[in-house]
Amino acid sequence: MFSVPIALVSLVDTNRQWFKSCIGLPVRETGRDISFCGHAILGNEPFIINDAAEDERFHDNPLVTDAPFIRFYAGRPLKSLDGCAIGTLCIIDQIPRSFTKSDIHKLNDLATIVENEIHNRELAFQVTKTQNALLKAKEKAEQANYEKSRFLANMSHELRTPMHSILSFSALGEKKTTEEKQKKYFCNINQSGKRLLGLIDNLLDISKLESGKMEAEFSQNNLYELAQAQIEALQPLANEKQIRLVLEGNEEIFATSDIKLITQVLINLLSNAIKYSPDNTEVIIKFETKTVMHKGIQRDVAHCSVQDKGIGIPETELDQIFDRFSESSHTKSKAGGTGLGLSICKEIIRLHKGMIWVESSAEENTYSGSTFHFQIPV
Repeated sequence: MFSVPIALVSLVDTNRQWFKSCIGLPVRETGRDISFCGHAILGNEPFIINDAAEDERFHDNPLVTDAPFIRFYAGRPLKSLDGCAIGTLCIIDQIPRSFTKSDIHKLNDLATIVENEIHNRELAFQVTKTQNALLKAKEKAEQANYEKSRFLANMSHELRTPMHSILSFSALGEKKTTEEKQKKYFCNINQSGKRLLGLIDNLLDISKLESGKMEAEFSQNNLYELAQAQIEALQPLANEKQIRLVLEGNEEIFATSDIKLITQVLINLLSNAIKYSPDNTEVIIKFETKTVMHKGIQRDVAHCSVQDKGIGIPETELDQIFDRFSESSHTKSKAGGTGLGLSICKEIIRLHKGMIWVESSAEENTYSGSTFHFQIPV
């Protein structure tokens, strides 16, 4: 393009310059103190010497007085991603010559191409560095998760034994005592013990689910029939508040699922709906098959919704309601939950490659209700 015998890409450090891509020179490095490029990187525009023998800065330079007998030099600084000047793209001739605006424009274009190559290498290095850091962080997190699961499993085992003793003795005390005040004390101990035992079980479940250690046995199950069985089991709880449990929808809705785990989801959603609904209302459980888009692919899913007439959940809390130990500000301390039930439901549905969410609109002193939905592939 420029009809010169020498063209190169140089990288410059404190003491030396290296020719990383070079045509026309037999050497691959020189000292910075005699280099032209060491001057070029000090500015932002192309550094041009039309005749080095006539330039007071270079007339006695060994690269001018001896081989390669430089007369003409044009170098454009190269910068890294962070803006540091690290070298030049330069052209050299052994005869004096002029350099036009058109030539400067061409040299700038070529230097931009070189900078793009350098930046791509920098970005690739940063990506690799970030990937390695993420991999180490992932390995560290997995190890921590394993240790957490092992700790919770051990603690669960160690806590269960004394807790069962507390429950047994409190139940025995409640049965044997004839004094009402003592009977009430034993009853409170027993109820607190059961709540603690439930918390221990929930902690172990959430730990297993999050670490992928939960063993699941998948088979084709009729979800409608599973819901019927849980409605019957929870009917006494609903009767206490005169709440009607209504089951609607497809009676032949099958999905690949783990009976025990999906039953746990249904129990949690139904018991919550009963707890937080006012007396003499109804809870509607509905099943239907839907076709949805998942990652660009259509798939058939079993869709379940549990609708109550309760106080509802504020819109600002909908995204957090499935977090561990999370509870709506409208329902806090009203039912004595562990704050883990919905988090466990979320992990169970995730294990089934499905999704779970809630729709609700809550206004102060109104009962607008909530509807919990989950979908799992048919």
